[in-house]
Amino acid sequence: MKFKISVSILLFVCGIYSFAQGPLRDPRILDGEKLKYKTTEGDKTFITEMEVRKSQIGNKETYFFTSKTPESKLELTVEALEMESVRSFSDQVSAGAGYTTEMNLTRRPVLLPGEFLVLRTTELGFLLRGYPFNRPANLGVFILGSSRDSGFRLEVQFSGTEDLNINGRIQSTYKLELVSHLSGAMALFGGMVPKVYFWYTRTGVPTLVKYQGGAGFGSKAQIMEILN
Repeated sequence: MKFKISVSILLFVCGIYSFAQGPLRDPRILDGEKLKYKTTEGDKTFITEMEVRKSQIGNKETYFFTSKTPESKLELTVEALEMESVRSFSDQVSAGAGYTTEMNLTRRPVLLPGEFLVLRTTELGFLLRGYPFNRPANLGVFILGSSRDSGFRLEVQFSGTEDLNINGRIQSTYKLELVSHLSGAMALFGGMVPKVYFWYTRTGVPTLVKYQGGAGFGSKAQIMEILN
């Protein structure tokens, strides 16, 4: 009898982890939304264009995000309910070479409470539109294919509110910070990890109005500010 009870408890706990809702929620973005940003990266300045399409796939509302710069294109497919990435495609030019990469989610990993999945960190600006701004919490970021014992962990932290002057207009925003936690041998690279911040509108559908950070270890600083 004790054995049966133990098995039942184990199955119940596994069920909680398998079917627990993630921390992100559908922000109700309008189909056809288009945004432009002035982007500064090192000594380069260019325009980043973003577009959102929304469609029904099966019984699931799905967002199709597109981001374009003169040297890159990112396409992201996201299940709207929990803002979960299921496909990421990028087409890039770097140092004169062109290449494409594609990732498709074929099996959802087991996530811890308060944790959400990304296929690559370049998706965060899109996914964090679904952050629970009405009940701020620290959220774990699980990168597909990563190992929990790697010594590297990402966390999104709420940094309060801030009024920004962008293009001569005052924007009332929520501020989020992406914090890198390094341990073991990885701690040696702490000084190379860029500070990363996201600012989203406080009224209407949460919209990214400013981003500041970098693409990874030792990367050039990047600043994006909305134009429209």
